[in-house]
Amino acid sequence: MPLLLSDQLFAPQGTSCHGCERLLLPSESLLCHNCQTDLFRSRIPRPERIVRLDDDRVPAFSAYWYEGMARQMVLGLKYRHDVPAAALLSGAICTVFQETRPEGRWLATAVPAHPIRLLERGYNQAQLLAMGFCRMMDIPLEADLLRRIRFEDSQVHRDRKQRYRAMQGAFASTRPLHGENILLIDDVLTTGATVTACARELRKSGAGEILVLTVCRAEKW
Repeated sequence: MPLLLSDQLFAPQGTSCHGCERLLLPSESLLCHNCQTDLFRSRIPRPERIVRLDDDRVPAFSAYWYEGMARQMVLGLKYRHDVPAAALLSGAICTVFQETRPEGRWLATAVPAHPIRLLERGYNQAQLLAMGFCRMMDIPLEADLLRRIRFEDSQVHRDRKQRYRAMQGAFASTRPLHGENILLIDDVLTTGATVTACARELRKSGAGEILVLTVCRAEKW
């Protein structure tokens, strides 16, 4: 019986490095020492990890710049079905969350994928990251708190204004919120258009504090 995606997150890892594909030493896991070092170089310095969205009301924290090994692993998770990479990347999000030390009780959710995208990819990489994060942090996950109601092609070649325009009305909340504090998890923060649209829907539904956590952030902000 094949492993479920949730099981693959923490399944025993293979013998090849997910970065350079060389054989791993017994002391190495997922990445070899050189690729681990490359990943470490992409870490965002602690004072620079936060940006603010939606008129400064929503803080967004990211672990890595979107470059080097961090970028390679996100792309592997997103496009090459490298599901085990989500465990390592989720751990980076956990570290950032622990450093922020936000007060209160939190509920986590992921930026949703449109059903068409789910059919193409087979899973939502943001949800896998949220699953790993919640398992490690023992925080409840409500994966379907938001749904994507409009399909958009890739935003790669759009500028900031075009991305914000494309995200208007793209999401809907699935239930009323009663002051719950929400952790919104995604893979990459580029212009902030997607998570800002999600945060606005959550706020309309009655969310309390909203905090965004992503693996990577585009260097130009």
